Amino acid sequence: MHLDLKGLVAATFTALRPDGEIHLDQIERQAEALVSRGAVGAFVCGTTGEGQSLSSDERRRVLERWCAVAGAKLKIIAHVGHVSLPEARALAAHAAASGAVAIGAMPPYFFKSQNLDDILICASQVASAAPQLPFYYYHFPAMSGVSISASELLHKGVERIPNLAGLKFTDDNLMEFERCIAVAGGKMDLFLGREGMMLAGHCIGGRAAIGSAINFAAPIFRRLIKAFETGDLAAARQAQARANAMLAIFVRFGGLRAQKAAMNMVGPDCGPLRPPLRALNERELAAMRAELEAIGFFDLTRPG
Repeated sequence: MHLDLKGLVAATFTALRPDGEIHLDQIERQAEALVSRGAVGAFVCGTTGEGQSLSSDERRRVLERWCAVAGAKLKIIAHVGHVSLPEARALAAHAAASGAVAIGAMPPYFFKSQNLDDILICASQVASAAPQLPFYYYHFPAMSGVSISASELLHKGVERIPNLAGLKFTDDNLMEFERCIAVAGGKMDLFLGREGMMLAGHCIGGRAAIGSAINFAAPIFRRLIKAFETGDLAAARQAQARANAMLAIFVRFGGLRAQKAAMNMVGPDCGPLRPPLRALNERELAAMRAELEAIGFFDLTRPG
């Protein structure tokens, strides 16, 4: 059971009003923008979407709206990971009832285990709450603190999780990603979560990605993939280099803070962040905009 989804999936920002409340009316505009920029799906309420800073009720309302406006051109994958397994299971069941095409989950990240069997037990409990949907394990050791072998999880997980469909691999270890591809054998979806390694990921067999910058910069990544698929490696390298220059600026200006600010520059505006994260101030915004303009950022985000 997997979606066989290829291409670009945006890890969507959660639109917030100036007072910090969720801005559901903006989601339709986000979905329209993703389709126009060439994304094929949306990963909702994950790290980029500040899902861990939202209440479960807010996560349900955000997902319901995404499912309502997605249409036929956008696949909605719900992140349902939570520090509480009962909450994660409830979010998974809700995702199935709301029309999501799949669920993904980071393992519990407060009380956590580095034991693969423990993680498989947790993943199995979450996946079994929505047995009709493909389940993707969300491998993000830098944020979750859980550093198990993703390839071993796939290898052992197929026997214990009937709807295990693959994973979102947000890590810098390309050797491990290659092992995941080998274990999957073309029967799972493996979403690379590092846009800065997209060309490298394709070179070793990757065919899909989930990322924050895809929200506004999908066009440059589409050009990269098209160049790779047509054998124009020089053009693919050039596209990756331009994308990486953009990503390096975001790192310097605070990661998620910077990327949500970039999203707001390109549109649609997704508002501020939830504390303890804070939006860039006017001085920071001006400095980042100047650096982005210097590398032709707004050309990278233009469809076509």
